[in-house]
Amino acid sequence: MENQDLAISPGSEVSPYCVLDFTHEEVRDYRRAQIDEIIQRYAVDGLELDFTRHYQYFRPGHQKPELLTEIVRHARTRLDEKSSNDGRERILIVRVAQTLGACSGFGCDVPTWIKEGLVDYVVPSSPDRYFQFDIPLEEFVQLAEGTKCRVVASPDSWKATPDMYRAGMCSYYAKGQRDTYLFNFFTPRAEQRQHYPFREADYTLLRDLQSPVTLWGRPQQFGVDRFLRGGRMPLEEVGKEYDVRIYIGEDLAARREEMILSAARLVVRIDGRKNGDELDVALNGQPLPLAEAKIDGPQISLELTELLPVVGPNTISFTLTKLGEPDSDERPTVTWVEVSTDYELTGVGPR
Repeated sequence: MENQDLAISPGSEVSPYCVLDFTHEEVRDYRRAQIDEIIQRYAVDGLELDFTRHYQYFRPGHQKPELLTEIVRHARTRLDEKSSNDGRERILIVRVAQTLGACSGFGCDVPTWIKEGLVDYVVPSSPDRYFQFDIPLEEFVQLAEGTKCRVVASPDSWKATPDMYRAGMCSYYAKGQRDTYLFNFFTPRAEQRQHYPFREADYTLLRDLQSPVTLWGRPQQFGVDRFLRGGRMPLEEVGKEYDVRIYIGEDLAARREEMILSAARLVVRIDGRKNGDELDVALNGQPLPLAEAKIDGPQISLELTELLPVVGPNTISFTLTKLGEPDSDERPTVTWVEVSTDYELTGVGPR
């Protein structure tokens, strides 16, 4: 409060908070001093620098990524100095935004951090704190190829069910992740309750998320990030196809061949449907038999018995073919899309 000249003004277009402006040497000196104290006193195994909270370091148009790189380089040097004294290896982790483009916009030069060997782990994560099913890990993994750096996604807990955690982690492994990272696991998730002490279900989930092996045959709930955040997709025009991408990290066809896949279903919520409204739904261009779907108000649930999603990105298409009330301005609106799976590990699932 006594150094407002060093801050980005609260309530500005940058941030509602009073955040420090890293173009000032005094600010960077302050952060370096904090890093030095933490490493000197507490860094038994290493240090994590979180660039996602709060994630504004420069005024718009004044990003100077070399200044943040200088701070990361300083942390690496201090960790190495301490390691040289006691022979204990120490790692440097950086939490960054979920895309390279967003990182660059915040002033984080992640490619340089990886190329120079400054960081041991890069953790892409959404600064908005919502759970993410489809973090684009591939661009980070490609950067880290041939280096010591490992990439591991960090889903947050907000609104996530245990099956969402399993699905998200399964997708991250499919994109090249080799480790597990959890953030805010202790906070209320989809089930709003006091999370201390942890229940047996929480410890079971932690065990499930360790690797692709421990995720095998465990129920999953693949979803779409935009709808978890309250996004909406109105079907505005009759006859026009509207697409939603959903990433599936599990090889459902292989699980079916192993005879452990007991059910795979597409669940869609369409608000504002009126009597007489008709629509088609397709998976990767193949029509789905809506006549066989279970309809409960705005929710449509369809068992995927013949056609299964593939590993990787899948497209769910919606086409409004007829309006029940042609003169109405209201249109059916897609507000949720998921693919959920159940397994029977005794090997008696349907082929």
